[in-house]
Amino acid sequence: DSAGQSYGNEASGLGTVISGGGGNVAEGPGSVISGGDLNSATGEYSTVSGGNENRASGAAATVSGGSSRTAGANSQHVP
Repeated sequence: DSAGQSYGNEASGLGTVISGGGGNVAEGPGSVISGGDLNSATGEYSTVSGGNENRASGAAATVSGGSSRTAGANSQHVP
């Protein structure tokens, strides 16, 4: 688990990565948050690329960026 140069990030799932930003939470196994603030990736292999207050909770779900967006279904992509 890895939290990069950041403030208050929590990478707690197996193989999770947070590259930057602040207040992000990556809990799903293999989940990734590239940056931004207050994002969460709780689905297995889910991804949040950036933005603010985005959530990827479905398995293999992806949020590309923006603000207050949610990808809750499995394999859902929210641009």
